[in-house]
Amino acid sequence: MNAMLEDLEKSKFQSQDLNLKEQLNNIRNSWEKNCSNLNFKLNISDDIEYMGSSDVLTTIFDNLILNTWQQNINSENINITINAIQMNNLIDFTYKDDGIGLTKKYLDNPEKILEVHESSRSNGHGLGMWIVNNTISMTGGKISLIDGKKGFYLQFSLGGR
Repeated sequence: MNAMLEDLEKSKFQSQDLNLKEQLNNIRNSWEKNCSNLNFKLNISDDIEYMGSSDVLTTIFDNLILNTWQQNINSENINITINAIQMNNLIDFTYKDDGIGLTKKYLDNPEKILEVHESSRSNGHGLGMWIVNNTISMTGGKISLIDGKKGFYLQFSLGGR
């Protein structure tokens, strides 16, 4: 019960000035503790500040990493690269993994993965990428490119509040 309540602390939902690299290092460390087959490379300047709430970053990247892990669960090693650069009031991100990429069902229309209940897994809920898209949109950002031919690649911008 305490673990659940800690995740819902009111302070996590308040906008504040956050060091982006520190926040993504925290997310990475959490995943590396539990999933030894995930290898991360973060290309983020030490001085990028994000004016927002930590739960926004956690929501986006936890869902992306979970999808990578679930789609590539039988892989010995999965490499994930996250790049971020500050562009005026937005932060531009790329998220890339070297996994299997999108299933054939989505290759011609990769934006379809953003729809609610859209999943390539038979027991999937189809909420992860829908949540990612809505969270990005909520900040004033947008997804600009999705590619799944050689691994999974997502390019998006994130606004601060």
